[in-house]
Amino acid sequence: MPTDFGYFCPKGQPWLLPAVGVGLAGATPGGLVDGCQNALGAEIPNCSLTNTYFVGPNAQPGYFNPGNVTAGAYLNGGTPNDITHFFTVKGVQQMTNTAFALGSFKFNDHVEATLQLNWGYTSFGQDSYFANQLGSALIQSGNPFIPASIQSQMTAQGIQTLEMGTINTNPLTGPVPSTQYLVNTVGGTALFESRRLMRGVLGFDGDLGTNWTWAAYYERSETRQIEDGLNNLLVSARTNAENAVTVGNYTATYTAGAYPNPLGIPNGQIACASNLLPLNDPGETRNCAPLNIFGSGPGVASPAAIAYIQGVTHAGGEQNHTDLTQNVAAASIQGKLPIGTPAGPVALAAGVVYRNESGIKVNCGFNCDNVLFPLGKPKIGETIIDAYAVLVRQNFEWLSEALLIRHAPQGAPHVFDTPGFYTQISKAFGSYRPYFRYTYVNASNSEPVFPQVGLQSGPSVGVRYAASESVALKLQYDYTELRGQPSVSALALQVGFTF
Repeated sequence: MPTDFGYFCPKGQPWLLPAVGVGLAGATPGGLVDGCQNALGAEIPNCSLTNTYFVGPNAQPGYFNPGNVTAGAYLNGGTPNDITHFFTVKGVQQMTNTAFALGSFKFNDHVEATLQLNWGYTSFGQDSYFANQLGSALIQSGNPFIPASIQSQMTAQGIQTLEMGTINTNPLTGPVPSTQYLVNTVGGTALFESRRLMRGVLGFDGDLGTNWTWAAYYERSETRQIEDGLNNLLVSARTNAENAVTVGNYTATYTAGAYPNPLGIPNGQIACASNLLPLNDPGETRNCAPLNIFGSGPGVASPAAIAYIQGVTHAGGEQNHTDLTQNVAAASIQGKLPIGTPAGPVALAAGVVYRNESGIKVNCGFNCDNVLFPLGKPKIGETIIDAYAVLVRQNFEWLSEALLIRHAPQGAPHVFDTPGFYTQISKAFGSYRPYFRYTYVNASNSEPVFPQVGLQSGPSVGVRYAASESVALKLQYDYTELRGQPSVSALALQVGFTF
């Protein structure tokens, strides 16, 4: 039906045309011939078998009409091949449990203790993708799973290799209700993930008379994240399984000399060619089960073949867990000094913080792209010690903080200490508060976590203007000296809002 798209969208502006039944142009659930090769491995132009696809458990061949192809991968308007039919999990179950407890005990009028406990657990299944092959499944002439009518044409036309595309959804035939349905499929990817948090905080607070108060606490938290790969094929195993032969029926690529059959597999049996290679050959296998990719639905891919290509994952090869531990201790005190000014007493606040964090990943498995601690990076223990002091009197303020960050790589003899501090003084004159600050931090160039920090030190001067109770402007000049690099000067203007 003719449509004037200019009526909906101004001339020269981009517009969107919704497409119905978008699917893959190069792969189907039951297999699609994307191209052909001759005995020399050269592409055969205008191969008569190109765009032949196979439907159902009997691999009924038919013509696949790609329709309109976008970006060389997606189609619409041709043979229905809706990717959402297989690629979308209709429901992902998630379970979350939490528990919280808080109690306090007052020893006397000056000291009180509190205890807080947290526990949380969440788990869910996760799907990712089907490990489809867009013309990369190379099926050799003589493969016993090739339908007889197709094999006859290959022999007559000198076709040695079929470049097959398959979504690898077998044995599924429809939408995926949950991630559990992806387990024991050829190419489905399924993951079970759980996270558990345990946290406790013990705190004390009190006073020292009428002018001073203090507080202290210790906190420990442990987090464990478990990732369990339920289904995720090994590509090399899939390649071996797809290269199937009938034992004793030699072809141009399967010869008695190259495949002497040291395991003694009987003639006439369908086997992986890799099982017939000489013992100790780099590519030889002894447990490969042949995979049929011609046709769709139950019974096409054998359970033995699926078990072989999913063997690593099903045996727990992608089970891992990450443990994170944090310990924090802190104490603070604040009050009024016995000295003062005509405007009132001088206030002082001081405190110290100790923090230690560590993490370790156990058993990454063979697919480590999504782990928190990739292989090759050691566990690094982190300890932070922080202390601060604040002195306040009328219109005058002094702030100071010092810290030490210690990183200890597991198994390394060296510990990396990064000290740092800043001190700042300011005095208010009406709405204006000029200030001076000096900052220092010194990290080793071989620091394992932030080597780019290096040595940085220098003064900052600025003025803060309080335009109102909720709006303030700050103009600041920084001069920073760097290790092995030219010094840096910077001028910054900031606007702050308080709501």
